[in-house]
Amino acid sequence: GLAAKSADLKSVARSRAALGDSMLEISGSPLRFRLMWKGATVLTSITDEHAHGTTRLPTFGRLRQGGLWTAAFALGSGEPVYGLGEKFGPLDKRGQLIHSRVEDALGVNTGLAYKNTPFAWSPGTGKGAWGTFIHTPGMVTHGVGHPDWSHRSYAVMVEEEALDLFLFAGATPAAIVDGYTHLTGRPAPVPRWSLGLWVSRAAYPTPDDAIAIAAKLRARKIPADVLSLDGGLAWDAETRFDFSWDPQRFADPAGTLAKIKAHDLRVCVWEYPYVSVNSPLFQELASQQYLLLTQDGDPYVFSWDAQAGATSHGYAQSSPESGIVDFTNPDAYAWWRDAHQPLFEDGVDAINSDCGEQVPEDAVAF
Repeated sequence: GLAAKSADLKSVARSRAALGDSMLEISGSPLRFRLMWKGATVLTSITDEHAHGTTRLPTFGRLRQGGLWTAAFALGSGEPVYGLGEKFGPLDKRGQLIHSRVEDALGVNTGLAYKNTPFAWSPGTGKGAWGTFIHTPGMVTHGVGHPDWSHRSYAVMVEEEALDLFLFAGATPAAIVDGYTHLTGRPAPVPRWSLGLWVSRAAYPTPDDAIAIAAKLRARKIPADVLSLDGGLAWDAETRFDFSWDPQRFADPAGTLAKIKAHDLRVCVWEYPYVSVNSPLFQELASQQYLLLTQDGDPYVFSWDAQAGATSHGYAQSSPESGIVDFTNPDAYAWWRDAHQPLFEDGVDAINSDCGEQVPEDAVAF
């Protein structure tokens, strides 16, 4: 991949940067670029001009007051664009307007999604593949040949003080994905059992019900590998997830999980990165500034909607007001990581890390 800082591009006449078989050429008056693979052009800045002779969108642009950047790339006729994370529309994103913002979709019929990634790629038009990655925690809007902007351009709007853009060139789409994961990190190999059948339900009234399901799976010779315990069963309704088992139903957590694991099943439990105001952990984390803050410096407390509060009895109730763990604080991150160890010692094999989308825009992070 090749990266260029926008601040360095204002007075460029022409410059080239090469990395292996890739080359990025940047020209000025007007500002434009060309990305090449083995001498062949695979991506350029926007070429779509209107009748006045200027491009419909700037190659790179910034609002005068700052906080919003734009960039625009040319698309060939019929050139597809893929990626951008979890979306429920066509795989080819051409013609779509997509927002890279994490939200709970509550279904698959909108553009909302949990797993957004501002990384797009294309097999190109026969001369090589290309990819783009916007490195930002801010919201990115992608107009991928969006007709209101330009049928022949892929443009992005980035809500950020700086534009940090990576471009990738390679022989194949697989090479682009390889370059992207080389940059951002690759997951460790997963254990074989994790690829099997996971059995979950909205709620188990008691641990004995979960144990009975484990026995029934084996009696019916269903080749399951993991039994997932819902939060309504494992955690107290008022304190919710705070790394402490519900004392009424899990007086002996290790012994209870052992009865499930005796059926050759792994155990998964549910968690989320919020701490109920009713849990002693809330004040402990607040005192260490491990929670997101309001503009006034107090712990940011938010309320859930009812859909997040499934209980062990199978109906929904509003979850308690909660603080939000501030993972931008290295000490808070380290605490969260290490706090799981007692759960693993009790016999937990996997964690269902849910939610995480309730991060208010006005919250103050470390």
